[in-house]
Order: sequence, then C-alpha cells, then structure tokens
Amino acid sequence: MAARKGVDSRTGMWELYVGSETSKRQAAHSAKVYSTAVKQFHASVPDSVSAAVKMNSGPEAGAFLSHDGQTVPMSDEHLRATLRHRQGDELPADGTGICNHKRANKAICGKLHGRDGGEHALNCKIGGVVEKRHNDVRDALRDWLGTVNVSCMTEQEMPKWHTAEEKARLDVVYTDARLGEVCVDVSLVNAVTEGGAKRCLKALERREKSKHVRYPGAGLFAFVLDVRGRWGREAHAFVQSVVGTMDPLKRADAIKDCRRRVSRALHLATAEQLMSAAASPPVMGDVRYGR
Repeated sequence: MAARKGVDSRTGMWELYVGSETSKRQAAHSAKVYSTAVKQFHASVPDSVSAAVKMNSGPEAGAFLSHDGQTVPMSDEHLRATLRHRQGDELPADGTGICNHKRANKAICGKLHGRDGGEHALNCKIGGVVEKRHNDVRDALRDWLGTVNVSCMTEQEMPKWHTAEEKARLDVVYTDARLGEVCVDVSLVNAVTEGGAKRCLKALERREKSKHVRYPGAGLFAFVLDVRGRWGREAHAFVQSVVGTMDPLKRADAIKDCRRRVSRALHLATAEQLMSAAASPPVMGDVRYGR
C-alpha cells in the first residue's frame, strides 16, 4: 500500500503520511462548515446588516488592528470612533447631531443629521475632509511602494487621457519592467447597505468601470475601496502585480504591510471626519452658520 501511494515505507513515514492526510481532510471539512455558517448568518439577518458585515470584512478591512511594532498606535478617540462606526452605532462620535465641519471663513456646515451612523459626516465635503481622506490613502500606497523598491510619483498629469473639459491627473504613476507605465487612481465609495451585500459589491465594480471609461486602454489600476475598508477586485490585482516579481518568501509580508498601511490611513481619516463633524463649536468665538 505504501508503494502504491508513493510513500516511504520506513518506520514512521507511513504514520506521517496518514497524519498529513487527516490534517488536510480536517481543514477541508472546517472550510465547508465555515462557509455554510457564513451563508446561514447572512440569510438570517436584514439585508442592510449583511451588507455592512461584507463591507467591514476581509483581511484588508480590519488590517488597521495589526501593528508592525514601529508605527504609533491609533489614539483611543480615533479607535473608539472607528469601532463604533464599524459596529453600526447610530452616533459613532459623541456630538449634538449638527455637522461642525468648518469652511475657510469659519462658518460651519450646520447640517442637522441626527443619529445617521456617520453617513453625513463621511460625505460632507466642507472643510476638505473628503479630499484629505483620499489623499491619505494615496500617500499610504506611495509609501508602501517605496518599501518594495518601486519609485513612483503622485498627482501626475497624463496627456493621453486629457479631454477638452478636464485634464487627467492620476494619483500614483510609475514604470514597471513588465507592464510599462502603470497608473493608479484611488477612489472611495460609501456604498448604501439597504440593497444588500451584492448591491454594495456592485458599487465597487461600477466605480472601477467608470474609471476605465474615463481612462480607456491599458495601464490603469482603479484602486477602489469602501469607506468601511473593503477593497474592489482591481485593488487586490494591483497589489499582486507589484509583489509578483518579489521573492515568494517575502510576498505575504509585503501584502500584509500594504493592507495595514492603507487600512490605517483610511480608518484614521474616517475617524477624523466623524470626530470633526461631531465636535461642538466653542461657546465663545467667531463661529457662523451657512455661507
């Protein structure tokens, strides 16, 4: 039997073979049990809850919780706002329910958003917080590329994609020996969860497609991610294309590092949006409402 299986029949080798096969079968069985449990869970909860769980799931979404031993940890306030938002708290950051994002002239937004789970705060463009969130994720990608010896530039104009109405400015641009000129366009979405998980995932796909309509042809990776942390398919494909030529023993650590950097930048920025919107204006001071 040992000969038929191609296993060394010396003492101990057969036991090792049987043990390894048992371990593989157990892993396969556990994977099926887990998959079934996940499907049952999503079928048992409202569509909005299922979608929120999906958008908060995946190794990239929770990577901000890992630590490399060097980066300064998130503050308690940022972590609290992040976790409350991810858990679906109606008021992720304590406040009055009035948006306090400030314009350049110190006038605040003043939108009465109530207990909306941070929906308004994460979409309010007053004060440049939405743009800052985008830029923080872009910079995290740039810094990660530097750690894997990829020299890149940010905010580069690409004349081949200019139109009469708009100049094309891509977030990250570099040259790859295999792919040639590579452009990465970072884009964040805040998918509506009421339509269920499939609708949320479709929102990521639609944003990816829209980027390729705007920038047709080869050379573009649309790095799309949801504000809760989930990445689109092209974001994963981009990271895999970068690490593809690396030493196989170093790839896993490089991928983990990218996920951690991007997740940390995203969740710090979203926490800042939530907290700054909730921050009460001073009792005395030059604070105005409206424009």
